[in-house]
Amino acid sequence: MPNIIDRLEQFMDSQGINNNQMTVKAGLSVGLIGSARKKRTGLHSNNIEKILHAYPELNPSWLITGRGKMLPNGYDQKKEDNVSVIEDPEQDYRSSVKDLRDTIAILKEQLAEARKDRELLRKIIAKNYSEE
Repeated sequence: MPNIIDRLEQFMDSQGINNNQMTVKAGLSVGLIGSARKKRTGLHSNNIEKILHAYPELNPSWLITGRGKMLPNGYDQKKEDNVSVIEDPEQDYRSSVKDLRDTIAILKEQLAEARKDRELLRKIIAKNYSEE
């Protein structure tokens, strides 16, 4: 199953972007993209956010979850000059809003699970300390 690094590589390949270009445009630490690609590790949320800000044509939901299209409807990405042309701004807006809502819902679910895990860990730690 493809992960976020696989999808990021797919986007980079489709746009003709190399590690250095993405690093510079997104304002990332030098070597971050290359290291993540080589080690097949994920990226921290703040780095994903920087990438999404630098490449607004990249669908956040697709990058994070693999759901939807890599490029939202209305984007015609020209590989030669890396210029995004929006055919229908209204359709693009609706598509982007839907994608962002989907991503928010997924992130809320993940946050709820993380909170449950945190509470469980607190109980386990408290129990271990009370037994000592």
